[in-house]
Amino acid sequence: MDGEGTYKYFNTGDVYRGTFAEGQKNGQGCFEDGFDASKLEGTWDNGVFVSGKWTPKGAGAYVDYTGNSHDSVAKCPKGTEG
Repeated sequence: MDGEGTYKYFNTGDVYRGTFAEGQKNGQGCFEDGFDASKLEGTWDNGVFVSGKWTPKGAGAYVDYTGNSHDSVAKCPKGTEG
């Protein structure tokens, strides 16, 4: 898979919305954990989260990947479930 899309992990309920290259999360995207609804939003490289924000479940703030805290919540874009 290459380009923009949504991938739902049916065994866990996790969802990734964003860009793919050669079947891997690559570029900008948002991963939402199906268990606790925490989110990783930012830049991915060959399936690995490299920079962006992490929003824990129920948090009113997020932590960027460098450890700094902020006052807003990561929002994953809406997309078609795959």
